[in-house]
Amino acid sequence: MRRKIAKHPAIVTNAQPVKVDTGNADIVVWLKGHCGDYTWLLAHTEQGVVWGKVVDGSLITSHEAAPEVSPELRAETLWQARLFGETAELLVWKNGNGQWLTRMIRDTSGNEAAWQEAIDEDHILWGTTPEPERMQGWQDIFTLMSDGVQGLRHVPPVVVSAPAKGHFEEWERPVRLTIRHYVAEDETTGCVRIVASRLVKVA
Repeated sequence: MRRKIAKHPAIVTNAQPVKVDTGNADIVVWLKGHCGDYTWLLAHTEQGVVWGKVVDGSLITSHEAAPEVSPELRAETLWQARLFGETAELLVWKNGNGQWLTRMIRDTSGNEAAWQEAIDEDHILWGTTPEPERMQGWQDIFTLMSDGVQGLRHVPPVVVSAPAKGHFEEWERPVRLTIRHYVAEDETTGCVRIVASRLVKVA
């Protein structure tokens, strides 16, 4: 499918150290305290991927819904995390010195915009067999998705119902992660290139 450049003015706050109170230095606690303006979480840890959904201002993780599949969101094993929604993304990552840093990209309507245009791209996520019955009360937020003979599994924060045949074909994988790529003209070459990207939604 041909990608289209569209108007998406946005402003970026470049890498900033995470500011936490002395008694609240756990980065996971910090993340949960900043989730109110976002809808979803995607975190990468030493044990694997953790998804999350913000419900009534509180962050619920895929580990709570399916602990046998999703690792726990822990400061000791966290590499990076993205809180994101339709209008903004907050990226948190650890640098080589062990310091946590943040970067925010958010929509803007004013002259402060760092970028004016972007390309939205839907990434197909793993999962051909939804197992909502395994969610034990979380089926209105998460769906356990498995894929392939290896049994690859993850728990994205979407509601997916199994078709009549019980599974989707490989080319039908239903879960999508929308990524917005901001574009700008390179001052040296004059070519338009992608200068930054953020997550927008999972559906």
